[in-house]
Amino acid sequence: MSFKIIPDDSPILRNPAFYNVYPIHNETSCNNFAINDLLTVSSNVRCIDDSYGRLFDASGNYLRFVYGVSKEMPLYQEIQGLDIVDTLRVPYRKIPVYAANSKQDIKQAIVDISRKNPSYKVLIRGQTKTYYIDRPAQEKQILFGDSDAKEPSFLPSHLRQSFDPKFLQCMWQNQGDILLNDLRHDCKHLLSVEQFREFSQDAMRISRTTYHMPFSLGIAQHYGMPSVGLDLTDSVSVASWFATKSIRTSNEGLASISDIEFENGFEPIIFIFRCPRDAVFDYQLLKPRHSPEGRPDRQNAWFGHVGWGEAKNQLGSYLCCAFRLTKKYIESNLNVNNEYYFPSRDQDPILDYFFKMRGMEKYEGEAKRALSGVYFIA
Repeated sequence: MSFKIIPDDSPILRNPAFYNVYPIHNETSCNNFAINDLLTVSSNVRCIDDSYGRLFDASGNYLRFVYGVSKEMPLYQEIQGLDIVDTLRVPYRKIPVYAANSKQDIKQAIVDISRKNPSYKVLIRGQTKTYYIDRPAQEKQILFGDSDAKEPSFLPSHLRQSFDPKFLQCMWQNQGDILLNDLRHDCKHLLSVEQFREFSQDAMRISRTTYHMPFSLGIAQHYGMPSVGLDLTDSVSVASWFATKSIRTSNEGLASISDIEFENGFEPIIFIFRCPRDAVFDYQLLKPRHSPEGRPDRQNAWFGHVGWGEAKNQLGSYLCCAFRLTKKYIESNLNVNNEYYFPSRDQDPILDYFFKMRGMEKYEGEAKRALSGVYFIA
């Protein structure tokens, strides 16, 4: 990913929505300096940051500090009484990273951000460490006025694993249709007549509307397969689990869980995002009524369609603040039942379905590689 020059005849300019380009062009921070000769470009040439789909028209001028000068910017989400242990940079924001000694620290932040942003959905994500966008120092200087800026990376799995996003969308929509049909067959013997009618109505609704894409991609993501988005949650307990547990998966799809250790390079962290409501999807609202409970239910699953086209790190632009978990926090979250968040195949029919697909010989090439990501806790 980089800040790159694109010509006037680029298809990105002709069809910006198709390439996930941000609709407002030439947006610069109020915390930047006057333009100077840091980056010179010729007239009628535009530049785009393909991490966020941000487009700038140079028009013979010079670009400098378009996302704001780090040292001149206030913290985006200040929380009194908590220690700041680091800062991160995303477009137009300087993000504080606080030390968290308890879940209550994070829960209070979620309440405050939600109250101030009622039109958005506040969601979180736990990780065992922070990953960063690999930009050249000069580029960081151009964008942030800081060659050492730490810019968090939230790349979706299709980019990390080099999958074609159009192929994945087609494949998971097909798999979603087969899955719904299988669930309909299984549920017919488990539900009452009225419940089965409601289940069938919802399954039909998903298959024939725009709900089909987020449902299919979200299901794939939460069972370990690549997608064009990321899994999120509204549960601090779920985010804490993913921040403090290491998952290792064998070639056969068997996963083992272990507690992380600071000495091994882990820095557990929970990120808080202020998400536009049309960019994230609640699994509970998408799935058919009376569906059997599975992994997404246990993990309070949300799916963020936030990493495609020219905005590969789109989720980063929604970041409000983050919490680095202390040893005290981790020690209070060790006694967690791993099997609860990852029910077994006999308890989770969706997992059982995908594992059967994983073993079928008819799948080969990229389809086989995508399905090989399915895993369950041994």
